[in-house]
Amino acid sequence: MRHHPVYLLGIMVIGLICACSSDDETWSDNYQMTFLDLATNADGKAAKAVSDEGETWIVDNPIGGLKNDTIYRIIAMYTRNDQHISLSSYAHAISARPVRLAEDDSLYTDPVGIQRIWKVPNYINATLSVANKDKNHVLGFVEQSITTNSDGKKIAHIQFYHNRNNDIDAFNSTAYISLPLRVYAETLTTGQDSIYFTINTPNGNITYPYLY
Repeated sequence: MRHHPVYLLGIMVIGLICACSSDDETWSDNYQMTFLDLATNADGKAAKAVSDEGETWIVDNPIGGLKNDTIYRIIAMYTRNDQHISLSSYAHAISARPVRLAEDDSLYTDPVGIQRIWKVPNYINATLSVANKDKNHVLGFVEQSITTNSDGKKIAHIQFYHNRNNDIDAFNSTAYISLPLRVYAETLTTGQDSIYFTINTPNGNITYPYLY
């Protein structure tokens, strides 16, 4: 099974809006919204979803037309009944493998607001507030270095990449990102080494250290 290969992505998620119920109940009474791994079969149909807690669910309304044998990282709104879910709305999250930039490439770190950031076993998830108007922004992850401390413990230094292409601040959109951690399974040791994830904000760079 391979992850959907993407280098750097533009803002793909501005927010999920869904008419979830026709009665007087609020959407939160019935719907959940979270990151999921969506796995496709040999026919390019995604009929299985895996939560960040490792639960595997059957998708009752499977999505077709995708690449076969691929894992897509999505932000989804859904209802759940035991081991089954029904997707109401979904969009691809920013979840590209961290890359090393060439010497002549520019590292753009235009500031974003951090609404929430947290680590799960296979990802560092975050919801970001991005000021924008009408230009495509480019978002991604850059591996700046992997260092080794005097005690032998390694640190992968990852910088969040954001090129706003000289857009102006007209309104704020929400971007959903998931830094994939599986790609360091052969480089870092669980429970010993670390990921330092840096995001530039209006108040400067903030580095979030997480034990791998």
